[in-house]
Amino acid sequence: MSNNILTTSLILIYCFSAFLSKSSADEQPAKPRPKITISKETTFITEPLDADGYPDYVAALNQHCSRGVTPENNAAVLFWKAVGPAEIKPERREQYFKMLGMEPLPEKGEYFRKSDKQVDLHKNPQNNTDEYVLDPLYGELNKVTSQLWSQDDFPVWANWLEVNEKPMALIVEASKRPRRYDPWFSSEKYKHAISFRFTSHEYRDVARAFLARAMLRAHQGKIDEAWGDIMVIHHLARLVGQGPTFVDLLVALTIDSMANVGERAMLAQANMSAVTIASMQNDFRSLQPLSDVINCFHYGEQLFALSIIVDLSSYSCTF
Repeated sequence: MSNNILTTSLILIYCFSAFLSKSSADEQPAKPRPKITISKETTFITEPLDADGYPDYVAALNQHCSRGVTPENNAAVLFWKAVGPAEIKPERREQYFKMLGMEPLPEKGEYFRKSDKQVDLHKNPQNNTDEYVLDPLYGELNKVTSQLWSQDDFPVWANWLEVNEKPMALIVEASKRPRRYDPWFSSEKYKHAISFRFTSHEYRDVARAFLARAMLRAHQGKIDEAWGDIMVIHHLARLVGQGPTFVDLLVALTIDSMANVGERAMLAQANMSAVTIASMQNDFRSLQPLSDVINCFHYGEQLFALSIIVDLSSYSCTF
C-alpha cells in the first residue's frame, strides 16, 4: 500500500511540475512584431528581413549594387589595392574586403599618397602661423591641376606624381573595368538605418593626381599620354556614378569636371593638330552617361530615407 501511495505521489508531482513548466513557457512574452506594415506601399521592399522582422535595407542595397559584380570586373578591388585600407574602419575591414571577394589589405604598403599628406611632408613650418590659412602648397596644387606646368616650377608636386607612380598604374587598370561596387553597412548608432559613409569621396584626390600628371605631360609634349590621363578621370567619374546615391552622383560630376578643366587647358595651351583634336572628340563622344538620376532617387535614396523612418518606428534610436 505504501509503495502505491509513493508511486502515485511521484506521478502527481511530475504532472504538476510539467504543468508549471508549460504555464511558465506560455507566459513568456512573444517576440514583438514590427510596428509597421511590411508591404510595397509602406516599406518599398518586403524582403530581406532582419532578425527583428523589419526590412533589411542594408542587405537589399548591397544585393542591388553588387548584382553582376565579380572581383574580376569590380574597379573597387584594384582601387583599394592602390590606395590602401586606411579610410575603412579597422573593425569593418575584414568584412568589407570579404564582401569584395578579396583578401584583407595590410595596414602599410606602397599605397597612393594623398595630396594633404604630401603637403604635410613638404610644408614650411613658418607658414603655419594661422591654422585657418591654407599652406601655399595648396595654391600650387590648384595651379598644377589647371594649367600646363613643368617639374622645375613645382618640384613638390612632381615628387607627388613620382611617388604615386605604381598605385596610379593600378588605378589605370581599375578605370578599365566596367563596374564599381563598394559595400554598405548599417549605422553604428541606429540599428536599422544605412550608414552615411560614402567611399566615393576617396576617388577625388586620385582624379586630381591624374589631372596634374596630364598637365605635366602636355607641357612635355606627351599629348597622347596626357589625353590618356584625362580619359582615366572620365572613366573614374562614371564608375563613381554607379553608386546608388545623389552623393555618388555629385562626386562623379566633380571628378568629371576635373577632366573638363584639363581638356580646356590642353586646347588653349598645348600644341595639338586637328587630327589629334578630332580623335579626342571621338573618345569623348564614346563615353557613357555619368549616372542614372532616376535610379538614384527611385532606389538608393529611397532606401536611405526609409531605413531612417523604419528605425524611428522601431524606437531603436535615442535622442
